Amino acid sequence: MKTRYFVGLLALLVLTAYAPQLLGLASIHWDAVGVFAANLKLASDELHAGRLPLWTPFIGAGFPFFADPQVALWYPINFLIAFFTSAGPWWVSVQLALHTFLAGLGMYLLGRRLFRDPRAAAFIGLVYPFTGFFAGYASHVGQQNIAAILPWAILALDRFLERANAKRAVLLGVVGALLLLIGHFQQTLYAAVFLLAWL
Repeated sequence: MKTRYFVGLLALLVLTAYAPQLLGLASIHWDAVGVFAANLKLASDELHAGRLPLWTPFIGAGFPFFADPQVALWYPINFLIAFFTSAGPWWVSVQLALHTFLAGLGMYLLGRRLFRDPRAAAFIGLVYPFTGFFAGYASHVGQQNIAAILPWAILALDRFLERANAKRAVLLGVVGALLLLIGHFQQTLYAAVFLLAWL
């Protein structure tokens, strides 16, 4: 399967899977709304008011909001949502759909590299983002996001190991930074252990 056909098919499947949320017919659930969307909304409100979201008075007697890695404000996708929109639950659905797409595309590209067979790559690229893990952890946005970036990290590491140069080192560093900035410590640790095993 040619890459452009795969991208089109993957996009169609992701949009179909997330259509109820994106059309407002269903909502995100559990921690996705109670934690992630709330954090994103608070960050957005503070940024739009011209303040860095350093502190929130809404948790206990106050909480160092900016210091909590799970807020994940510096993860580029979250920052763009918080900075340019009013955030809210719908944007979390967009974020989840985007990462589902990134997971499939990353696994497809990794499969092309490992198997040298476009059909096998298309198969794993279409199966991976629709596994039970992605469905089960859609309410834990950080965990889903790290699983989406992991194939890209494996791909970057594998290319760096094949031929180390500055460009590939920077790419590996960027993908590694994304894994950290997503802000879910346990899942980042699992990804790091997997990458060490790959190494």
